[in-house]
Amino acid sequence: MLRRDGRAARGRRVDDDAPCGRWQTSPCIAALRVTGLTAPGGFDGASDGPSCLAYIEPILVPTLHPGDLVIADHLSAHNVAGVRRAIEAVGASLAYWPPYSPDLNPIDLGATVAFAQMELGVMQGTVTDDAGKPLEGATVRLRDLERGRETSFKSDKNGRFYRRGLQAVEYEMVVEKDGYHPVKDKVKLVAGTDRRFDFKLVKAAPEGAEEFGKGVAAFNKGDNAAAAQAFEAAVRKAPDLPEVRVNLALAYLRLARTADAVAQLETAAALGPNDARVQFQLGGAYVEMQALDKAAAAFEAGLAKQPDLGDPLAYEAAVTLGAVYFAKGQNDTATAQFEKALASRPGAAAPSLGLAKVHFSKGEVNQALTLFDRIVAMHPGTPEATQAATFIKELRKGRGLAAPTADGAHNLAVDAKGNLFITEAYEGKRVQKFTYRGLGPATTPLLQ
Repeated sequence: MLRRDGRAARGRRVDDDAPCGRWQTSPCIAALRVTGLTAPGGFDGASDGPSCLAYIEPILVPTLHPGDLVIADHLSAHNVAGVRRAIEAVGASLAYWPPYSPDLNPIDLGATVAFAQMELGVMQGTVTDDAGKPLEGATVRLRDLERGRETSFKSDKNGRFYRRGLQAVEYEMVVEKDGYHPVKDKVKLVAGTDRRFDFKLVKAAPEGAEEFGKGVAAFNKGDNAAAAQAFEAAVRKAPDLPEVRVNLALAYLRLARTADAVAQLETAAALGPNDARVQFQLGGAYVEMQALDKAAAAFEAGLAKQPDLGDPLAYEAAVTLGAVYFAKGQNDTATAQFEKALASRPGAAAPSLGLAKVHFSKGEVNQALTLFDRIVAMHPGTPEATQAATFIKELRKGRGLAAPTADGAHNLAVDAKGNLFITEAYEGKRVQKFTYRGLGPATTPLLQ
């Protein structure tokens, strides 16, 4: 660079050297979008056809998107072969300005825009949740504290955002997304610099969360009336949350309000049709009402959505469904359910007992005794072992279940409803009936 002034004798010209002087033309070229200059490039020599192609193919084209429109003036270099082909290859299109006045051409005003951008700032960064996963569609709002102007932009699928062309002033900033606590702060942008921010949004508690928490606490303490009252308040605030209605139904079941419980569970099932847990709870409530057909349908719907019996709720549902089919007299279907449960948990007490009862009802006494013996040996002290021991005693000793002082063997039979009948063999006059009372539903609240 030459100095702008120097010393010489009066009347003499000041001479100086220009080190590294190249004395060549070095044009600069760039594209102008509504958001600012993009794809800048520079080269030595005249702006001719080859230099234009050298700019368009490696520099401009990579910044284009399908649907973009590239508008050029009528410089001869812009009309050489290959320009249109390179632009249209990426789904963009090319058009030329009609005859124009330079005063009205935004291309000729590009230098003004470039200098103006030197007085603007850039804001970029990411938005994630509290687990570090990117949040798409989070809104960043900026309010100019001096002028009151507002601008906003959103994060992409990777949680990233980028905004250039912002005035270098102080802003009031809000980062927000539905279901999350917003982040509020003040930020000052500096001209010609990029500011990077990484925001982390914490998930907000839903409406009714306080009442729901009170309901769970009361439920765990055994105060079912208070639990129902708290869950009812939560439902009023969050009527579209299935889990709130499920817990209200569980409280109703403890209060023997079975019809109210079923109504809540049916609504929860409609709100969350893909939630297997709701179907399982609904099936249990139908069992409580002796609505076995509806119970079977609910359990089947839930197991279709959650067939993996490694899930505890799905396993319990499969066992209960087997018992429902057994109570309906569908022994083969019941056997299939109990065997599925045993495949998931070999030797488990509940499905083993159910399968043993199926064998007993079909007159397959030896198979039943084998399973009853196994239950007593493998699960001592459990309710299933107690039932199995009772069956073993009566089958092997020939004594009535409810009349241990009766002499002689007895006949045993089970009807399609699960009721057990015993008759005395000696006279055949005395008949004892043990009524099937149904299955109890699970009563553990769904804690979120």
